[in-house]
Amino acid sequence: MTFLRTLAALLSLLALLSANGAAADKYPDPPLREDIVGTWQGFGESQLEFARLELSSDGTGFLAISYLPNEPSLLYRVEIWNIRGHTIEVRVAPIDKSAELVTVSSAQLGVNALDITLRGATWSRQFVLVNDRASERRATEAKARIRQYREAH
Repeated sequence: MTFLRTLAALLSLLALLSANGAAADKYPDPPLREDIVGTWQGFGESQLEFARLELSSDGTGFLAISYLPNEPSLLYRVEIWNIRGHTIEVRVAPIDKSAELVTVSSAQLGVNALDITLRGATWSRQFVLVNDRASERRATEAKARIRQYREAH
């Protein structure tokens, strides 16, 4: 009898693993335009560079990049942005005369973050840009929770 129970348990486990394996082959739906529209900002890998990307619903926008903490941002116009499957294509052109030509070589939407790679003539930097609305919502909740605790203690 124990052998039959063990066999039944193993078969059940195999069926469960097979079902989970099938689910693992499914991919999330591509992002919608409304998932992308808005303001995204964050730091590059070195934490020296900062970027702010504003994407409008009409497929245009602005990109501001600050390369060092005490330097002013350089401004770029987002001429067009589109969604191609799971990738966001962004084409920018400099507005400031001192801004070098920059390309957005990749942009992928994560959970409330946009992972982008910016390339200049001789450099490449990766940025994680956080969605302003999501960041503000979570920061407001965290502030309220801290305030609530301080008031109670």
